[in-house]
Amino acid sequence: MNYLGHLLLSGNNNELMMANLYGDFFKGSHYESLPGIIEEGVHLHRDIDSYIDHHPITRAVLKPLYDLLPKVAPIALDLFFDHLLAKNWSQYHVQPLNKFVADFFEYALKPENQIFVEKNFAYPKEFIELLQIIHSSKWLTRYQELEGLEFACKGLSQRINFDNNLHEGPTIFTENESLIAVSFHQYMKEAMERFGIQNN
Repeated sequence: MNYLGHLLLSGNNNELMMANLYGDFFKGSHYESLPGIIEEGVHLHRDIDSYIDHHPITRAVLKPLYDLLPKVAPIALDLFFDHLLAKNWSQYHVQPLNKFVADFFEYALKPENQIFVEKNFAYPKEFIELLQIIHSSKWLTRYQELEGLEFACKGLSQRINFDNNLHEGPTIFTENESLIAVSFHQYMKEAMERFGIQNN
């Protein structure tokens, strides 16, 4: 799953949500430099990634996508699932999506929430800049519409350092939406149980 899915599966804890997203930036396994909550978030991020990568439901839906989106099918599926999550948000969270996202960024973009006395740690500038871009572009709420999926696919396609057709993702999603949506809802039910998330 992409950003929105990782936030949902962090369980309404803004500090853990931010640390979870940081898991995409943190490389290696030298956790001794991280404050406790950030280490927890990095582990959660990797656990979520591993869960979706190895889940039988996602592996099955990826099979036909590999022919349509060579090399980038798993990336596309992450974006497809975030789009479907935003589109069906009320099924998975009681708080409206706009409020959920606004509350998170209100926390994440406050300078005092970006530094920790523990381990004398500060989130890197590049990570904070990414959060600012996601916020200013309304990336997460735009996911509710196909235009938001187009925006995400096009942007990521341009940042991948090999030739790819991820920009075609929205068309492929539309042509296969019924199959992908069934898999998404089945997966979400199991993922929310696995990570102890309730619709509250």
